[in-house]
Amino acid sequence: MAHLTKDYMGLNVKVVEHRTSTDVLLAMEQKECDAVWSDINAFRQFVDRGLLRPVARSAVVVKGIEHLPVDADLTTDPTGKAIMGMFGKTGVVGRCYLATPGTPDNVMNILREAFQKMLKDPETLADAKKIKLELQFTSADECLDAVKFCSINRRRF
Repeated sequence: MAHLTKDYMGLNVKVVEHRTSTDVLLAMEQKECDAVWSDINAFRQFVDRGLLRPVARSAVVVKGIEHLPVDADLTTDPTGKAIMGMFGKTGVVGRCYLATPGTPDNVMNILREAFQKMLKDPETLADAKKIKLELQFTSADECLDAVKFCSINRRRF
Protein backbone atom coordinates (compact mmCIF):
# COMPACT_ATOMS: atom_id res chain seq x y z
CA MET A 1 0.00 0.00 0.00
CA ALA A 2 2.88 2.38 0.63
CA HIS A 3 3.95 2.01 -2.99
CA LEU A 4 0.39 2.47 -4.26
CA THR A 5 -0.03 5.56 -2.12
CA LYS A 6 3.22 6.99 -3.44
CA ASP A 7 2.43 6.20 -7.06
CA TYR A 8 -1.23 7.16 -7.21
CA MET A 9 -1.33 10.10 -4.82
CA GLY A 10 1.76 11.67 -6.30
CA LEU A 11 3.61 11.78 -3.00
CA ASN A 12 7.28 12.68 -3.10
CA VAL A 13 8.46 9.97 -0.71
CA LYS A 14 11.01 7.22 -0.56
CA VAL A 15 9.52 3.91 0.52
CA VAL A 16 11.75 2.03 2.96
CA GLU A 17 10.99 -1.55 3.88
CA HIS A 18 11.25 -2.57 7.55
CA ARG A 19 10.78 -6.03 8.92
CA THR A 20 8.88 -5.37 12.13
CA SER A 21 6.81 -2.65 13.76
CA THR A 22 9.64 -2.28 16.29
CA ASP A 23 12.05 -1.54 13.43
CA VAL A 24 9.65 1.08 12.07
CA LEU A 25 9.24 2.78 15.44
CA LEU A 26 13.00 2.86 15.99
CA ALA A 27 13.53 4.34 12.52
CA MET A 28 10.89 6.98 13.22
CA GLU A 29 12.44 7.81 16.60
CA GLN A 30 15.85 8.18 14.93
CA LYS A 31 14.27 10.41 12.23
CA GLU A 32 15.10 7.89 9.49
CA CYS A 33 11.48 7.78 8.35
CA ASP A 34 8.44 9.97 8.85
CA ALA A 35 5.46 7.71 8.27
CA VAL A 36 4.23 4.15 8.32
CA TRP A 37 1.52 2.39 6.35
CA SER A 38 0.00 -0.27 8.55
CA ASP A 39 -3.10 -1.70 10.14
CA ILE A 40 -4.17 0.66 12.93
CA ASN A 41 -4.16 -2.18 15.47
CA ALA A 42 -0.44 -2.75 14.99
CA PHE A 43 0.26 0.78 16.21
CA ARG A 44 -2.86 1.55 18.28
CA GLN A 45 -0.93 2.04 21.53
CA PHE A 46 1.32 4.63 19.86
CA VAL A 47 -1.67 6.44 18.37
CA ASP A 48 -3.38 6.46 21.76
CA ARG A 49 -0.25 7.95 23.38
CA GLY A 50 -0.03 10.65 20.70
CA LEU A 51 3.22 9.33 19.23
CA LEU A 52 1.67 8.58 15.83
CA ARG A 53 -1.22 10.28 14.06
CA PRO A 54 -3.37 8.49 11.47
CA VAL A 55 -3.95 10.56 8.33
CA ALA A 56 -5.96 8.27 6.05
CA ARG A 57 -7.69 4.90 6.13
CA SER A 58 -8.91 2.18 3.82
CA ALA A 59 -12.57 1.64 3.04
CA VAL A 60 -12.93 -0.47 6.17
CA VAL A 61 -14.54 1.47 9.00
CA VAL A 62 -12.46 1.24 12.18
CA LYS A 63 -13.64 2.79 15.42
CA GLY A 64 -11.77 5.99 16.20
CA ILE A 65 -10.57 6.73 12.65
CA GLU A 66 -13.85 6.62 10.72
CA HIS A 67 -13.61 10.39 10.17
CA LEU A 68 -10.36 10.11 8.18
CA PRO A 69 -10.39 10.32 4.39
CA VAL A 70 -10.46 7.03 2.50
CA ASP A 71 -7.17 6.47 0.67
CA ALA A 72 -8.82 5.65 -2.66
CA ASP A 73 -10.62 9.01 -2.52
CA LEU A 74 -7.30 10.84 -2.34
CA THR A 75 -6.32 10.04 -5.92
CA THR A 76 -7.84 11.19 -9.18
CA ASP A 77 -6.16 8.42 -11.17
CA PRO A 78 -8.85 5.87 -12.21
CA THR A 79 -6.41 2.95 -12.04
CA GLY A 80 -5.21 4.06 -8.63
CA LYS A 81 -8.79 4.39 -7.36
CA ALA A 82 -9.64 0.89 -8.55
CA ILE A 83 -6.50 -0.77 -7.18
CA MET A 84 -6.67 1.02 -3.84
CA GLY A 85 -10.37 0.21 -3.63
CA MET A 86 -9.58 -3.47 -4.13
CA PHE A 87 -6.95 -3.41 -1.39
CA GLY A 88 -9.41 -1.61 0.86
CA LYS A 89 -11.96 -4.36 0.34
CA THR A 90 -9.49 -7.00 1.49
CA GLY A 91 -9.44 -5.26 4.87
CA VAL A 92 -13.04 -6.37 5.35
CA VAL A 93 -11.79 -9.93 5.48
CA GLY A 94 -9.05 -9.20 8.02
CA ARG A 95 -7.53 -12.40 9.25
CA CYS A 96 -9.79 -15.07 7.92
CA TYR A 97 -10.07 -18.68 8.93
CA LEU A 98 -10.50 -21.19 6.14
CA ALA A 99 -11.69 -24.76 5.84
CA THR A 100 -10.96 -27.18 3.05
CA PRO A 101 -13.38 -27.55 0.14
CA GLY A 102 -16.02 -30.14 0.90
CA THR A 103 -16.22 -29.35 4.62
CA PRO A 104 -19.78 -30.31 5.59
CA ASP A 105 -22.23 -27.42 6.02
CA ASN A 106 -23.00 -28.42 9.62
CA VAL A 107 -19.29 -28.15 10.52
CA MET A 108 -19.03 -24.75 8.77
CA ASN A 109 -22.08 -23.54 10.71
CA ILE A 110 -20.52 -24.70 14.01
CA LEU A 111 -17.31 -22.80 13.20
CA ARG A 112 -19.16 -19.63 12.20
CA GLU A 113 -21.32 -19.70 15.32
CA ALA A 114 -18.27 -20.30 17.52
CA PHE A 115 -16.56 -17.16 16.17
CA GLN A 116 -19.68 -15.08 16.72
CA LYS A 117 -19.99 -16.38 20.30
CA MET A 118 -16.31 -15.76 21.00
CA LEU A 119 -16.78 -12.07 20.19
CA LYS A 120 -19.44 -11.85 22.90
CA ASP A 121 -17.43 -13.76 25.51
CA PRO A 122 -16.58 -11.43 28.45
CA GLU A 123 -13.15 -13.01 29.04
CA THR A 124 -12.17 -12.69 25.38
CA LEU A 125 -13.38 -9.09 25.29
CA ALA A 126 -11.46 -8.28 28.49
CA ASP A 127 -8.25 -9.78 27.06
CA ALA A 128 -8.69 -7.82 23.83
CA LYS A 129 -9.31 -4.60 25.76
CA LYS A 130 -6.14 -5.17 27.81
CA ILE A 131 -4.01 -5.22 24.68
CA LYS A 132 -6.13 -2.53 22.97
CA LEU A 133 -7.27 -4.84 20.19
CA GLU A 134 -10.61 -4.19 18.57
CA LEU A 135 -12.42 -7.38 17.63
CA GLN A 136 -14.94 -7.35 14.81
CA PHE A 137 -16.84 -10.19 13.24
CA THR A 138 -17.24 -10.22 9.49
CA SER A 139 -19.73 -12.75 8.19
CA ALA A 140 -18.73 -15.35 5.65
CA ASP A 141 -21.04 -13.69 3.11
CA GLU A 142 -19.31 -10.31 3.56
CA CYS A 143 -15.91 -11.96 3.16
CA LEU A 144 -17.02 -13.76 0.02
CA ASP A 145 -18.43 -10.51 -1.40
CA ALA A 146 -15.06 -8.80 -0.85
CA VAL A 147 -13.20 -11.67 -2.51
CA LYS A 148 -15.59 -11.65 -5.48
CA PHE A 149 -15.23 -7.85 -5.81
CA CYS A 150 -11.44 -8.15 -5.94
CA SER A 151 -11.55 -11.12 -8.28
CA ILE A 152 -13.83 -9.33 -10.75
CA ASN A 153 -11.91 -6.05 -10.63
CA ARG A 154 -8.40 -7.51 -10.86
CA ARG A 155 -9.19 -8.68 -14.39
CA ARG A 156 -9.21 -5.00 -15.43
CA PHE A 157 -5.45 -4.81 -14.87
